[in-house]
Amino acid sequence: MYATLILLLATSTALAKTITVGIGTSEASRPLHVPVGECTDVDEEEVYTLDLKQPCRAFTGVMCTGQTVLLNPGEHTSITPVPVGSLLCE
Repeated sequence: MYATLILLLATSTALAKTITVGIGTSEASRPLHVPVGECTDVDEEEVYTLDLKQPCRAFTGVMCTGQTVLLNPGEHTSITPVPVGSLLCE
């Protein structure tokens, strides 16, 4: 019984530390599970849409390098494709 309770707490804690970001490319739209406070490589050259539940920084390079922009929660779209190398969500 205690082992089940500990496993349940560990699972809920792990889930609380990630958010789902929607990403739309020319090929498909899909969810990404992004750990909060950690740099996550996306490595997509042609992103048209990012749907965010909380503020995130989008970087043009992998490992949170290159140009960056802070995006507030909401849906962000672009007519022309934008490179997104990595994300860092707060």
